[in-house]
Amino acid sequence: MQKRVFGLLTAAMAMAAVFMACGGNNSSQPDESGGSGVPANVYVVGVETDSGGRLINKLWNNGQEQPVTAASSDMLPLSVFVSGNDIYVAGVDNASGRMNATVWKNGDPTRLSRSEAPMATASSVFVAGNDVYVAGFERDNDTFYPKLWKNGAEVRLGGAETFGVANDVFVSGQDVYVAGAIVNQEENTVAAYWKNGELAGLGDGRDPLSTALSIRVSGGDVYVAGRVENQSGRKLAALWKNGVRQILSNQSFDSSAESVFVSGGDAYAAGTQGTSATLWKNGAPQFLTNPNQWGLAASVYVSGDDVYVAGTEIDSRNMETAVLWKNGVPIRLGAPQLQARTYSVFVK
Repeated sequence: MQKRVFGLLTAAMAMAAVFMACGGNNSSQPDESGGSGVPANVYVVGVETDSGGRLINKLWNNGQEQPVTAASSDMLPLSVFVSGNDIYVAGVDNASGRMNATVWKNGDPTRLSRSEAPMATASSVFVAGNDVYVAGFERDNDTFYPKLWKNGAEVRLGGAETFGVANDVFVSGQDVYVAGAIVNQEENTVAAYWKNGELAGLGDGRDPLSTALSIRVSGGDVYVAGRVENQSGRKLAALWKNGVRQILSNQSFDSSAESVFVSGGDAYAAGTQGTSATLWKNGAPQFLTNPNQWGLAASVYVSGDDVYVAGTEIDSRNMETAVLWKNGVPIRLGAPQLQARTYSVFVK
């Protein structure tokens, strides 16, 4: 069961452990604008390796980089949210040698997971008024449990007493939604979401495995992005609207929908199809990377007429470049000689 949990997480989270162990140089060239193509209200979080192979947390604001926190380099920022003048980042702090679910407010950390939990992750952060919500999971005795924290205190998720994970949180009005996956009574791993702590399953039994990675609510409609595994073992990007599943990808390739955003009646999903970073708009794919590049689109945000996607390009030598695509045009972040990834984008 422990091995299967990584199939339930976002690709960014599942690949993080591999990236944290990798060093090397990145030969990709940065955007010639030097980041000036990124407006001042766009925030991106990710990681970069320095010349010694050490992992450095990064926050890019207006294309200019700074650390999420100066207190620790051994942390993984997975989600960013900006409210007023405050910047919130959710992720993992590994400074103590134990993976702790943590949220940072303007660089100051608050540990969310229990001290006895051997492993925990804060996957997503959302701020509504004065309340800070964080979704994630804890590991206990080789079992993973989905978690939701509100202002640092754990909120019960119904049906979460067995194996599962929470990958994303979204607040609409007075309602709090959490996307993730659980193992049901038939011991099948199924995509699920919670509304105000009450469990709502998404898997309908057609797929051996499914997981929900991102959730948004618009006009009373609930949109969930994720992936399913079909009977032949192929992983497929999926989008659910009010529980009705749509397969987004070409079924000849493995794929995943990592993030969903709804704007003006249009549903956007970002992820990967085959080796290409992909953006789907109302089910129609747009490939963000070149055919000779591997890419991952991890997060999508729409502001006005502009569509922002945070992700990673990987060239033929496995050199990784942090990228923000604006309307399909890549803006490369970080130093050109260093490997880097991005995990989340927020537009204020």
